[in-house]
Amino acid sequence: MAEQAQGQKHVIVHIGPHKTGSTAVQQCFAANRGVLAQAGILFLHDGATHDAAMLLAREDFETAEESLRAISTIISGAEAETVILSQEDFCGDIPGRSRRKAIYPKLTKNLRIIERALQPHQVRFVFFERDEDGWLQSCYYQHLKHRTLFSTIEGFRA
Repeated sequence: MAEQAQGQKHVIVHIGPHKTGSTAVQQCFAANRGVLAQAGILFLHDGATHDAAMLLAREDFETAEESLRAISTIISGAEAETVILSQEDFCGDIPGRSRRKAIYPKLTKNLRIIERALQPHQVRFVFFERDEDGWLQSCYYQHLKHRTLFSTIEGFRA
């Protein structure tokens, strides 16, 4: 990684998207916090990061940025030189949660807010991808658990 300025940390932001194995990644990081700490890495996955991500998903950008600035202050005080943040909702709303047809229409804006709010740290984003058919089916089944906007996979896909 590039050389750091005084007090600057490397922040790796795992941003999902939803239904791409994020929970498994988060569970692995959580189960290995001690090993990560020995390597100088802090896995920061808590209520504050969840709340900031949900604010982005709800498009409350100003409050989300304030929350992320508070997280940046926590990162500044951490002993670790590298910090990992992981939240699916950093992408925005899971497809199907709203009536929008666009997938993650505010993703670019969210990335800019996260990078700006986490200054002065060096921010890098990590995404995982999944084949489209499997991903859409998984999103649809998640939708069925919580919503009734769509009754068929074909309607959801459209």
